[in-house]
Amino acid sequence: MRRPLTRPALWAALCCAALLALANPPAANAAPAPFARTPRESDQFRRGNLVGTWTLHWHGSRGSVTLSADGGYSCRWCGLQFVGSWRLHEGQLWITESYRPNDSKSWHTYSVSLGPAATAGPRLAPVRLERAR
Repeated sequence: MRRPLTRPALWAALCCAALLALANPPAANAAPAPFARTPRESDQFRRGNLVGTWTLHWHGSRGSVTLSADGGYSCRWCGLQFVGSWRLHEGQLWITESYRPNDSKSWHTYSVSLGPAATAGPRLAPVRLERAR
């Protein structure tokens, strides 16, 4: 049978435990801090991040697209000047445009996915936007 600890032995055990705790602080044994997060897609494609002038590459040609903070849109493409509006909705960029704005039947609306390209179906013509310098 073991003898119960006496006061001096209990005191010595507590001192040893305290010294061990000081010699090996918990932070030294803790997991490393996580890496900084990359911006989420929703953060990258906020309205303020899209405002400005972009160079549009499509079908081997280049054009200039300007997205205004007030929702205005303009695009110079193959000698034509398109005007209209743009908005963000559920991860999609929606554009309404016309190069004949006085003709009510010339307006069309389309959406562009801002995330990674979908692989479910074939893409007829890849589109690339670069921030104009």
